[in-house]
Amino acid sequence: RHGNSDGGSMQSEGSMPCQGAAAWSVLVFAAASVASALQLHDMSFCWADVARSMVDLSEDGLALGASRSERAAPTEETVAAMSSVVESSRTGLDDKLLHYAKEMCCSGPRRHNCNLFASRCDPPEAHPGFGELCWMHKEGRSAAWLLAACCDGDAYELQMTPTPAWMVQEIHDDLVQWSATKVTREKLDVAEQQFGEHLCRLSVQNGYLRKGDTPGCVPRPFGPPIVRDIMAAVDSLLGAGLISRDLDFLVVSYDFAPALPADIPVFAHGAGRCQHSVIMLPLNDCLGGLVDECHQELVRAGYYKGRRLAENLRKATIAENRLVWRGMVRRPARCEGGAGSCQCAKEAVAQNFSQLKRWPRFRLLDMARRFPHLIDARGRCSLTRENAGDCNLAMADGPAWLGAGFDDPPGFAWERYLFHASVDATAYNTLANWRPLLLGRVLVKQESHIRVAWFRHGLRPHEHYVPARFDLADVPQRIAEARANTSEPERIRKKGFFFGWRYLRQCQLYARLHVAAALNRYADLQDF
Repeated sequence: RHGNSDGGSMQSEGSMPCQGAAAWSVLVFAAASVASALQLHDMSFCWADVARSMVDLSEDGLALGASRSERAAPTEETVAAMSSVVESSRTGLDDKLLHYAKEMCCSGPRRHNCNLFASRCDPPEAHPGFGELCWMHKEGRSAAWLLAACCDGDAYELQMTPTPAWMVQEIHDDLVQWSATKVTREKLDVAEQQFGEHLCRLSVQNGYLRKGDTPGCVPRPFGPPIVRDIMAAVDSLLGAGLISRDLDFLVVSYDFAPALPADIPVFAHGAGRCQHSVIMLPLNDCLGGLVDECHQELVRAGYYKGRRLAENLRKATIAENRLVWRGMVRRPARCEGGAGSCQCAKEAVAQNFSQLKRWPRFRLLDMARRFPHLIDARGRCSLTRENAGDCNLAMADGPAWLGAGFDDPPGFAWERYLFHASVDATAYNTLANWRPLLLGRVLVKQESHIRVAWFRHGLRPHEHYVPARFDLADVPQRIAEARANTSEPERIRKKGFFFGWRYLRQCQLYARLHVAAALNRYADLQDF
């Protein structure tokens, strides 16, 4: 799912939660089995029927949802607050569909699984005969829309949760430079034509979401599914009534765009440090539900119960006072220039070892061999020994250990380590940014050439995490100093954990609120 993963999806037997998506693969297999068994390959079938069948199957064997007897009835206040939304959602929809949506989704565990399922499915064109499970349209409404419109709990949370002040400030910073700009459809047409290779045009007309047909809108076989996750977020916001105006906007479909239009803003998950025409949206690991899933795994493992939670709220008891990192050795992305001349690009695959040893991820692996008392970093160039990956020709004159890969012992656990490294590869990390905050550990984050949302006014250096240079040359000194002055990392650890406890437990919810606030501010710029 994440082509630029930090290694969070690489499984270790006996490892702690938040390492991969093995359970998700079981769910995908179960969904495909149900779809095949019922021969539901036509876009006219009722998505909720299949969703309910999936939960029935999970209750029999996979234990992915709560039993019907455990469903919590909505309170009178919830019903009163949401009655208008629920009633309005009935227009054009049959009662059976609404009944099944409520039956299946409107309790905590079920709603969580249902949301993950809806946001993670690829659109139909990516997997004919299976994508319809999530992206089937009933009277033009997608599954994500139905979940928000039909489930009181989803709509209630979206409508009643305030947008944090730091999030509003980040959106303001992105849009303030465009306050005198008018976004016209003529400008959007030109930008779509010139930059359609990596931009996808999305529009909302009369409450319906539509996707463009440029190459940037076509699902890719690898990497984060950016357009899909943004579409699912917009559909859920439409269903909950948080977006009411027509919209026409452009989304960067890659990790970042090498070049961007100069006269209108675009939306992106990642932007070069010198690119200033971007409205930042939360990373797809939040929008797509990966961080929520990580949190749920920790809950199931009892990580937040009793003594373990108390330890996180006070001073944590840590077994390994070292920095940990696992992942793939990949070429970095670099940005050069200033406003109007900014150019961002991925480095070419390594042609020799001299090129490879400048890459930050390789440098961290090399440091771990020179400073094993400070750093525990392990990685590989490829998942298979037959493929050199980005290391390419450098394998011939590189160290032998580089091609050997690694296997963690059965007792490996992320929670044992105090310091956790986040090192960008071709763009930005996935779980490496969030896992330590959920675990109550110290995030050591590389100052990357690619900037992302929530790391400006939300998460701040020296307050919520320890910053490190792009080349990581200061990492050994940072760790040694932190170990000598324990009060400073403990202060940062607590601040980071409180952020994770407050926002990352519902990362998808806050990510969607961010999208809503950004799009509603953007709508003020539109001139049509």
